[in-house]
Amino acid sequence: LSGSAGGGAGEVGGGRNGRTAVTTGGTGEAMAAAETLGAYVNSCGSAVRPFLPSVLAALAAATTSTSPAALRTAALRSLEFALHPLDNDEGDEEGGTGMPPDRLAAAVPIAVDAATLLARVLAEDEEP
Repeated sequence: LSGSAGGGAGEVGGGRNGRTAVTTGGTGEAMAAAETLGAYVNSCGSAVRPFLPSVLAALAAATTSTSPAALRTAALRSLEFALHPLDNDEGDEEGGTGMPPDRLAAAVPIAVDAATLLARVLAEDEEP
């Protein structure tokens, strides 16, 4: 991913200060982590907006073609819930003021990265 959620200095899952990351568990644990991450971000609402690029990067890492299909599916389903903090707090109902321009500008790169991730998965994967 090339936008705000696309990595940075280190890779997703990399260790701190150049150390190798340590991972444990199997596909079941990874699926539970992806689902929990989506639910957690969804329940935190707007407070988690600054962390959405990291959340999207973690979910994107789980959708690679080398990941088991069940894990890819869980990560992609979690993506839906992980994007809910971008929803407009005021609502677009009558009398709503809409999303402030600064929040809208911050949300655009995250939405672009999410769409890019979904497009990549649809174009490259044979199964969900």
